[in-house]
This record gives sequence, C-alpha cells and structure tokens, in this order.
Amino acid sequence: MKRILITGGAGFIGSALVNEIAEESNGNTKITVLDNFRPGRPERLRKFMKSGFFSLIKGDVCDKKGWAGLGYFDEIYHLADILGTLRVAKNPTAVIKTAVEGASLAAAHASATDAKFFYASTSMVYGPKDPFTKEGAELSLGTHPVWAYAAAKICGEHIVREQMTKNGLRAIIGRFFNIVGPHQDPASNHVIAVFFRRAIANQALEIYGNGAQQQSFTHVKDAVRAVRLLTEMAGEISPEDSTVNISSGTSQITINEAAEKIIGITGFSKSNIPPDFRRIDLKEKYQGNYEDMRNRYPDTDRLERLLSNCPEWNPEKDVNTIFQSIYNDLMDARKNNEQ
Repeated sequence: MKRILITGGAGFIGSALVNEIAEESNGNTKITVLDNFRPGRPERLRKFMKSGFFSLIKGDVCDKKGWAGLGYFDEIYHLADILGTLRVAKNPTAVIKTAVEGASLAAAHASATDAKFFYASTSMVYGPKDPFTKEGAELSLGTHPVWAYAAAKICGEHIVREQMTKNGLRAIIGRFFNIVGPHQDPASNHVIAVFFRRAIANQALEIYGNGAQQQSFTHVKDAVRAVRLLTEMAGEISPEDSTVNISSGTSQITINEAAEKIIGITGFSKSNIPPDFRRIDLKEKYQGNYEDMRNRYPDTDRLERLLSNCPEWNPEKDVNTIFQSIYNDLMDARKNNEQ
C-alpha cells in the first residue's frame, strides 16, 4: 500500500488534495495529514476520520523531533505555511521561519526516505510588477512586509533544489496561481472567497485599489489534480522542468469584472447592494509602500507540455463556469448545514 504524507492537509488546498488522492486510490493508499490547525480546519477532513486509510496528526512542521517519528512515505506533499495577506504583513518573521524551517525539514525527510516530494510555492515569487511569469524568469520582490511570504517561498525553492542536486531528491516545485474553490476561508483574504461571502450576505463588495488588476483563476480540483500528476513524474523529468506554474490557464479578467460576475451569479441586482462596490485604499489597508501585483497571469506552456499525455488533465478554463461551480457548492453546503 502506498503511503502519503500531506503537511497542511487541513487547509484549503491540502484538504482538496486529500480528497483527490482518496478518490483515485480506491482505498489502496494510506494518507497521513500533519497540520497544526492554524488556520487549517479539521472539519474539512471529517468524512475521512473513520477511514482505515487515513490518519490526522496535530503537529508543527518546524518540530524536528516530530519529523523523526513520522517514518517512511512514498510521497510527501509539503503545503503547510502561514497564509493570508494580512497575517503575513503582521507576522513576517514567523512567516519566514515557518516556511524556511518547514521546507528544510520536509525536504530532508523526503530525501532521507527516498520519497517523491512536492513543494508548494506561489505566484507571488514573480513580484509586484507586471510579471514575465515563465518559470525561468528572474525574480524581484517589493520591500513591504507582505512580500516576506514570497521571499520565504523562494528560499524554500532553493532548499528543495539543493536536496535535488546533492542528494537526488525527486521533487516538483509548484507555483500556485489564484486557486479558488468552495471551502476557501474568507479569513485568508483571498479576493474570490471574500467576494462570495459578502455577495451572499448582500453586503457591498470591497475592492482594493482601482480593481484593474488582471488575474487568472483556477479551480482547486484542477490544481490538486495537476499536483498529483506532476508528483508522479518527479525524478523522471529534467531539473529545469521541475519548477512548474500551477494554473488551468483561464482567460484573464480584472478584479472589477470578477466582482460583476459574482454579483450576477449570486442573483443580486446592483440595486440590492448599496453601494455596488466599496473601494479600499491599499496603502491604508496594509500601510507603508505596499504594491499589489497588477498582472498575475501564468505562462502554462511547461505544465501543458508535461501533462499533454495525461487524459485526466482536462481543466476547466471558463471562469464563469468556475465561479458558478463555487456558488453551487456553497449553496449545497449551506442547505446541508440547515438540515
């Protein structure tokens, strides 16, 4: 039986990955989740709690002794980190410590046990300017504390690459681009999760800046499928190809357009939301010299080439369908909670 470890598995992407692997394995895989539940939520994994193939460990990825007691795995997916723009801006030192120490211990454990390894990085490594988002591009970050997360992720990428070069670690570095879905916590401050929460509550949608920022959104189900398929290839593709942008490559839209779409999907006319939008000044929200990414659109050539022979890779590229799917799932969950 294959043994898999997912750090941060009670998080938004982590819990979706648990579900993806469980569905594909048909009970032939033992899944272990390591999470400290800050901000991961164990209830996301409730349906697996009584399964013989699943175990949940409350622990810290920075605990060296904890890693020593975990044992052997065939695959390790390292997703644990401190997330959320406001959390990062307020706690940059803790963000860096968690990311760097966690990556170091996770990659070392995978290397020592010959496990395939997935390291979750971020599109924020491309910086605040209109980015050239090909994986080999030079990276340049801002100086505001919020960029501590991206800086820590770059350090984590270097740690993984060192293990690949020196110790033969079979690894994939995945840079996530705007992953969205129904179980995303609005407290993470992700724009789509917050928009849906406020629209469903018939509240004004808050837009940071002028709303002209260009974005591309990927459903979490497609993101975790890409993660699983790529990790299966770890060690079989070149080191240069092992860093991959994770995105379905949906059409690029502005934040203003995303807000309009969500208002339409949730069924509220503009007259029902006074005012339609509330503009939030970025410098007032985050203070200092914060600069948002004006264009976060991925180059997916490498991803599409690597997965071109995988029939399971058929991502949803229509953002309207993605948003409608999220709304339907949110409404279904609400009905189930009311029953």
